[in-house]
Amino acid sequence: MIRSPRRLAALTVAVLALSACASGVDSAGAPAAAPIAAATPTPVGPDADDPRVQLSADSVVPDVEVVDVASGLPVSLTRTVASDTPVLLWAWAPHCPSCRAEAAGLEQFAAANTDRLTVVGLGTQDDLEYARGFVADTGVRTPQMLWDASFESWQQLGITAQPTWILVRGDGTFLGGWVGGLPEQQILDLV
Repeated sequence: MIRSPRRLAALTVAVLALSACASGVDSAGAPAAAPIAAATPTPVGPDADDPRVQLSADSVVPDVEVVDVASGLPVSLTRTVASDTPVLLWAWAPHCPSCRAEAAGLEQFAAANTDRLTVVGLGTQDDLEYARGFVADTGVRTPQMLWDASFESWQQLGITAQPTWILVRGDGTFLGGWVGGLPEQQILDLV
């Protein structure tokens, strides 16, 4: 029995998030073998009517401690996002076939645009070892890949689907958001 309201809220958000990418697991709960093509990006945020991400123009990246997947060390999400350039947050989950399908394109996009923006992967769900496997399997190297075992970052940002893309200024305030495929041109138009 779940007695903590915080745990119940986290479980509820996790169930909703998993439902957005439910086709990523087979009947035994294992990752699906073949990735599903990424969907067309849908804008989200203060000017969009999309319940999957609840952001407002004054939304700010939360001060949550997360883990750097490569090093295993704890890092502050707000300090990681602090930048002279805009930061693209990629909400991903290791079991998500759409996230796997997006990984190679994201790697190319991040590497080609390091002078214009910083890309940070913000993963949750599953576990850290599965996240490390995702990074190894997909070859993602350019974006800093972070892991939030608490799910708190996604809760505070209102993320309930993946992949989700949130573009923020270097101070962490909202510039734009999308759910679905990597919206390269929309991102570049805002930076």
